[in-house]
Amino acid sequence: MKVNSTSGPDFDPVTTKKIEDYISGNMNADDIEELWAFFILNPEWYTYFETYLTMISLSRQP
Repeated sequence: MKVNSTSGPDFDPVTTKKIEDYISGNMNADDIEELWAFFILNPEWYTYFETYLTMISLSRQP
């Protein structure tokens, strides 16, 4: 599921795509490690990631 968003922290379509790829299981181990390192250095993007997961979870509830 894609969330149509243009308001992430300093919106960056590349980072948003990486998050979508991670959630969809479309990343290799190196890319996953790079994404988590990015989250450590950019906690606002980790918050965005958590919010994204919450929105997906809520959209799947009956």
